[in-house]
Amino acid sequence: MPVQIDLFPQNFKLTNNPLDTLTVDASPFCGISSPFGEDPLTWIPAAIDAIINDFRRFAADATKTLGKWFPTAIPGLDASKIIQGTFAISFIPDLQVTWNSIVNAFQGAITGQYGAVIGDVETALRNIPGANIVGEIAADVIIGILSATNIPGLDASKIIQGTFSNSFVPGIQQLWNVITSSMNVTNSGSGGNALITDVEHALTNIPGANIAGQIAADVITGIISATSIPGLDASKIIQGTFSNSFVPGLQQTWNAINNALNNPASGSGGNALITDVEHALSNIPGVNIVSQVLESVIPPLTSGWGGSIVGEVINGALTNATIAGSALTSAITNQNFIPALTNTWAHTIDGTLISGGQLATSVIPPITAAMTTGLAYTDTIVQALTGTSGTGNPQSAITGALQNIPHTCVLGPWIGDVGVALQSHVDAGVQGITAGTATGNSLAIFQTAMSALTNFLGYTTRGTPPANSVAAQSQSNQITLANQAVNKPLQGAVDPTTDGPFDLSQLMTNSTLPTIAVAQANSAICFVSTVNAGVKQSIRWMGYITGTLTGFYVNVYQLNTTTGVCTLVYSSPNIFGAVGSGSVPVWNALNLAAANYITTAQGTIYAIELAVTGGGSYNVVGAINYLPTHPTAIPAKYGALRNPPAVTFDAAGAGGTGTGTTVNFSWPHTITGNCLIVAVALYTAGSSTGETVKVGSTTVPVIGSYNYAANSYVHFWGMMNPPTGPQTISLSYNGSAAQYVAAASVSYFNAGSIATALGSNTGTGTAATQTVAAALGQMIVQAFTNNGAANFSGPT
Repeated sequence: MPVQIDLFPQNFKLTNNPLDTLTVDASPFCGISSPFGEDPLTWIPAAIDAIINDFRRFAADATKTLGKWFPTAIPGLDASKIIQGTFAISFIPDLQVTWNSIVNAFQGAITGQYGAVIGDVETALRNIPGANIVGEIAADVIIGILSATNIPGLDASKIIQGTFSNSFVPGIQQLWNVITSSMNVTNSGSGGNALITDVEHALTNIPGANIAGQIAADVITGIISATSIPGLDASKIIQGTFSNSFVPGLQQTWNAINNALNNPASGSGGNALITDVEHALSNIPGVNIVSQVLESVIPPLTSGWGGSIVGEVINGALTNATIAGSALTSAITNQNFIPALTNTWAHTIDGTLISGGQLATSVIPPITAAMTTGLAYTDTIVQALTGTSGTGNPQSAITGALQNIPHTCVLGPWIGDVGVALQSHVDAGVQGITAGTATGNSLAIFQTAMSALTNFLGYTTRGTPPANSVAAQSQSNQITLANQAVNKPLQGAVDPTTDGPFDLSQLMTNSTLPTIAVAQANSAICFVSTVNAGVKQSIRWMGYITGTLTGFYVNVYQLNTTTGVCTLVYSSPNIFGAVGSGSVPVWNALNLAAANYITTAQGTIYAIELAVTGGGSYNVVGAINYLPTHPTAIPAKYGALRNPPAVTFDAAGAGGTGTGTTVNFSWPHTITGNCLIVAVALYTAGSSTGETVKVGSTTVPVIGSYNYAANSYVHFWGMMNPPTGPQTISLSYNGSAAQYVAAASVSYFNAGSIATALGSNTGTGTAATQTVAAALGQMIVQAFTNNGAANFSGPT
């Protein structure tokens, strides 16, 4: 529960001479108004200044002045001219109201004829009622001896020295704890209790969200949000300089100007400085000028000027100036702006700048060879392509030459003659397909050879491949193999799609079928080879139950015939309710869900295991195999019985706890088993920025995380085959807010693997329970904890 602490509210602090030093908390006077709508405390100096100005004008004795001058009617007054007299209280606006308010607030008596006098104020301030004190009073301001009636059963005069223990003061420890928790401070005392240093730290670091009342302006640092500042008369600001951040949008304005004028910003964070803005405005790009510029503002453009001017912005004739042709980025539409070009004009004009059609023939000089620099002559082109030496070729001669380029003129990066190279490739292709040596083969011969090859291979982009082709025979073989996978002899397993451990015809003539007993202490395994591959969707067997069973499970493993290791590929839930009943063998089928179909490869061997729980047994039909165990083959027999050891407890670690935004602690754990589990309980209102659990220097993987209540979590970490012997388990949790972390560890023998986490449960009360379903051979690890920072506990 948060505790509100008011520090000296509505209180005055006086020295021995209260008129010399008077420090007032302004909050009790909020709402008191003066005739001019201002705060009375800020009006007093202004009123005194007004009175001085009054005397400066009239040079009068203050005792001779009655009433109050309106401030605007008082001219400047020299204070040195006032040499005697005393101002009346009425000369100071609202002073009498202020005195009356002080005395009334402290329930004092007003003795003056027209209100409180200064003596009433002094008496009131020296006799502040206890009811007016809404916060705590420091012990060092209490003098004298407490009345015995205030202390039950104790004569205060008997206590003359020593210090009370905290336990002697009821509720003091709880108060300390409440103060620190309300201020989000971590306690450093034993048992999570606060020390007085924690309380001091809390009170010197009160979160802003805990302040519910007013705050004196002189304790505020930084910038106050504009919405929190009342109306302010700008004329009251007489000195100083506003920070840019005080003017909304100023920095954005600077940045916008700078960016619009393509000027780089030199301020931090890519922000523009005022010098950047000044430089940008002094160097406006021409492209930013969207209307015409008067000639009078354009300086002479010298021949070295490298800028450009859009023609549309030129208004008026350009005189006595030279503009480089490259500087014109669009046509000058008004020809009056262009001076006449004389015969002595020796410059060039970019053809793209000429608009309005072709130049008149009369103004085009004769074109000489020197004027066609970089252009090939028509004769030169025709001669190069045809190998002739004729001259005066027309344009049609160029067209004909380009349409009939000799292959000897076509060169590539790796050949000198494209025709010779093409012939070489055609010959190589025909020779490779026909195994011949002939050369000079035509493209038709190459096409015939390729057609024969594709027909043989059966390559086609649509339809079916030709009969007897390689592709057709391959497809036929694939169909045959696929059909074999689902068309096995009926006597093998009744169902023609089935692969089994032995031929059922060996048993079908027995009036009593032989069986193998499967009990909780031992499971039965048979080995099945998938001769023709296929996708397996169902598992079938025959048998019956004897006695009472509570669970029935089917496991499928893939056998590595090199190492003998069986890898689990499917494990069923408890299917006891679906297993056939009776006292003689009956057929049973476990149909797999589509997500659990087993895609087999040809020749892969699988181990199918039947396992049960309960006091009875299951009698599965099987053939008795009297063959000895093979010394080297895998599998060494057609079937087996398995007696898996149970998972058993090894040891538990000491665990540990920690608090703070960064939590690091460790504990010892001697590990002998092959499986380690670490449970971590976490309470935090923030978010995690990094969590790690290690055994020695080895990182333990996370198994699952549960958010079981607001800000409350349980994390499971675990690993198979951890480092053994005396180990140190370490934990590191980093968060954005205070964290309360508790952890414990446990290890086990004979674990085969760590399964996925099963779930969580929550509740209230003095006891916690959780019901989970365990499969055959599983050991369940559960962690219990309670949430909340005040009563947080670790996992058990």
